[in-house]
Amino acid sequence: MPRLLAVASCYIVVLQALLTYTVPSARDSGLSAFAAGAAYVALNITAAVARLVWGRLADGGGGTRRVQMLTAVGWVAAAGGVVFTVALHAGALAAILAAIVFSFGALGWNAVLYVMAGERAPVEAAGRSFAVAATVVFVVSGICTPPLGALADHAGWDAFWVVTATLAAAGALVAVRLPRALPG
Repeated sequence: MPRLLAVASCYIVVLQALLTYTVPSARDSGLSAFAAGAAYVALNITAAVARLVWGRLADGGGGTRRVQMLTAVGWVAAAGGVVFTVALHAGALAAILAAIVFSFGALGWNAVLYVMAGERAPVEAAGRSFAVAATVVFVVSGICTPPLGALADHAGWDAFWVVTATLAAAGALVAVRLPRALPG
């Protein structure tokens, strides 16, 4: 469970960064309010689709692909973070398309992680395990937002998005080491 919570902690920072700071970074990069808003709408629509897709993929093979998919979302988010960093300097269409790629990984992991948390506990503790994972996600989400803003102010948006991409990659590196077999 500690490893799974470490993955959640990395991924929630990336999710929170994307949801909170997409519009300000897009505006600062010269995109219009409409284009920045369109990027935000696109990433939220993508989030809904991503959760369904990643969940379906994770459920494949009787649920044996969950670790693989939890790892894959991190790699997609890491690549998307780098692409988004560059795309913010390439105009509205590039930024919107990059936001879609970024959010497909950064916003698609939650359900897979919560299912895994419940599965990795004895049946009588599955609800508590889910609750612990959700609590970690919400606490880290609340704690990380102000420092993320300070990072953007201090280092700029390019460094900000590279840091989020790095956190996504770190989460993927931890996720790949999760046990694939469930406790007996």
